[in-house]
Amino acid sequence: MNDHRDNEWKCIDYLINGTSTQKLAYEILKSTKILEHLAPYQPILIGTIPIDIDILGSDIDIACEVYDPGQFKIDLISLFPDIEIIQRNSVVIGRTKIKNVDIEFYGENSPVTEQSGYIHMLVEARLLKLGNETFRKTIRDLKKSGLKTEPAFAKVLSISGNPYQKLLELYQWNEQELLQFFQLRELCKST
Repeated sequence: MNDHRDNEWKCIDYLINGTSTQKLAYEILKSTKILEHLAPYQPILIGTIPIDIDILGSDIDIACEVYDPGQFKIDLISLFPDIEIIQRNSVVIGRTKIKNVDIEFYGENSPVTEQSGYIHMLVEARLLKLGNETFRKTIRDLKKSGLKTEPAFAKVLSISGNPYQKLLELYQWNEQELLQFFQLRELCKST
């Protein structure tokens, strides 16, 4: 199921009128031209900043489509000589800091729109759109207490099992199914 907002996430202009963190992310990405430099890897900003559930210390996450991990590492090092790079099988993770903000690059050998991090962001955005302000606040509070994003969503939604897998399953649900799920938990916006 494709989210109707898929294309909205590919252009970061939505950040211009966002929160102070979103504006900072936009300024960093534009001033450094990171997305332009990494264009061959189809980079997309993912994570908590685009969907406004970031907390103090949240990093800028950029997912990339990478079929040549060696070249991707070379390209990252040429852009950020001090970058820390970890490779796990065909996945490359690069971490650096710009203007005191952590930046994480995630390169996987599949289109970004099929990667778990991107899909998690899409389903989380849909859930946040349906949820009331208490829902968003509770997610943030759980994150501040140390929970990662997906486990925070699972806790608020009373979802048992692997939270990462369960959110991927929710991606397949249509809007009506998600709305009923929220209504049962009394988490939806008042109409």
